[in-house]
Amino acid sequence: MKRFFQVILILFTLASAAMAQQPAQQQEGKTYILSGIEVKGAEFSDKNLIISLTGLVIGDPVTIPGIQISDGIRRLWKENIFSDINIDADKIIGDKIFLIITVKERPRISQFSFQGISKSQADELREKINFIRGTILTEAKRQSARRVIRNFYIEKGFYNTSIEIEENADKILKNGVTVNLIVNKGKRIKVKYIEVEGNAAFDDKKVKRKLKKFYEKQWWRVWARSKYVPKQFREAQGNLITAYQDLGYRDVVVLNDSVFRYDEEHVAVKLRLYEGQQYFHRNISWAGNYQYNSEVLQEV
Repeated sequence: MKRFFQVILILFTLASAAMAQQPAQQQEGKTYILSGIEVKGAEFSDKNLIISLTGLVIGDPVTIPGIQISDGIRRLWKENIFSDINIDADKIIGDKIFLIITVKERPRISQFSFQGISKSQADELREKINFIRGTILTEAKRQSARRVIRNFYIEKGFYNTSIEIEENADKILKNGVTVNLIVNKGKRIKVKYIEVEGNAAFDDKKVKRKLKKFYEKQWWRVWARSKYVPKQFREAQGNLITAYQDLGYRDVVVLNDSVFRYDEEHVAVKLRLYEGQQYFHRNISWAGNYQYNSEVLQEV
């Protein structure tokens, strides 16, 4: 009886060791000679290029499971032209393995249009966004289009622009989509207030007047709109610099300008100036004047 239990114990120990080793063996995988690769699902992409991108080479050893397959899938994902990728074993003959790469191609743009904006603005945007007939519609391309359109309208003072991208399968072009860019500009944003720092020659009110056509919101200002348009803000700063220079402040600069959201409908503007010293004419000398003497020229 004692010997019987010893035998049972030995068998249990051997079985436990075998079970412990089995996952390790499975994890290590088995090495085969790659003897063939087939590509399925690629109608517009070059099949030989797909194989090349995986880094898998016929005749090379390949371990299943192993890092070579996962690396090949990762390389294909980087191309951003497929929405689904699988690499599977088709058949195994002795030490030879045959693989199948199955891909699902992303849709291609057949045509695109704009909705909610004028034809002239649509024509401007058409040249800016990277939508070309026959090219693949990727998520990066969608995000780029949204960014371009949003920046386009921010320059015009529309800070609350929203863009919806609508896609529909093309009935004629296989794997093609028609894209409709629906733009809602929203209302132009306005200037809640303008804050000025570093000004001594002009008080705050005078500085704001010298900005010309760039106003903060006031209840009594009916006709002069307080909309914020970046281009007008840059021009207004140029007007302010000119006003200072006309009074002899030749070194004046805008050290810093900042615009931040006050609420959904307004921004606040801050300007920090360096006026520098005021310059005056000390004397004027003349040279090369033969027709008129210096006194006449001085008087003029």
